[in-house]
Amino acid sequence: MKWTLLAAAALLTACSNGQTNFSLSSLPGASIIGAIRGGDRDHFATTEIETPGFTAQAIADNPENFMIVDVPNIGLNQPARIVQKNGPDETWAAQSGATFAFHDGVMVATRGLIDDLLTLSGAGVRNALAAGGGTVTRTLERLDDLDRLSTLVLTCTITGDGPEVVNLGLREAELAKFTEHCASPALVFDNAYWLDPEGRIIASRQLVSPGVGYARLNRL
Repeated sequence: MKWTLLAAAALLTACSNGQTNFSLSSLPGASIIGAIRGGDRDHFATTEIETPGFTAQAIADNPENFMIVDVPNIGLNQPARIVQKNGPDETWAAQSGATFAFHDGVMVATRGLIDDLLTLSGAGVRNALAAGGGTVTRTLERLDDLDRLSTLVLTCTITGDGPEVVNLGLREAELAKFTEHCASPALVFDNAYWLDPEGRIIASRQLVSPGVGYARLNRL
């Protein structure tokens, strides 16, 4: 099994051979600056994680420390590794240097993309997922056309869609799918989450911004 993982993981390190992107045909579809706010708490992970680089051996040895990030609208399709952690708050860095911050698997900020997600509160989403669905209020901060900070209040409804077999790149898993529909007068979007039996978000499709579109995130 280890050698199967090692062979598959070699696909994730194509960038070291001069390629800027990689692709797994089974997939659908710079640093965090300062404190990343999510709701009424900080989401900047402060504990550094000693994770090896993006080698096939590192990925095969510790696949739980890596994920695949696919943002089709900007041509980003790369492995990412966890670099910081503080309780449920984690920061992951893609091979290109872009970073993604999560609160318990819910994306709350990005840095290093064309049109970043400045902050999006994640409080309440996990409770709704654990309950099998529900409605939560989320606050999104973004820059308007004049580069002024604006705040949107979104009403998000989470519903369960039942089990689904998901290809995660290196393995397949039957996961519980949930859809999150968020709406405000200025923005409407739909996120999706796939949870394992322990309630962990193993895969997701989450909006970064209108300019960047959605990120598909698969834990290995």
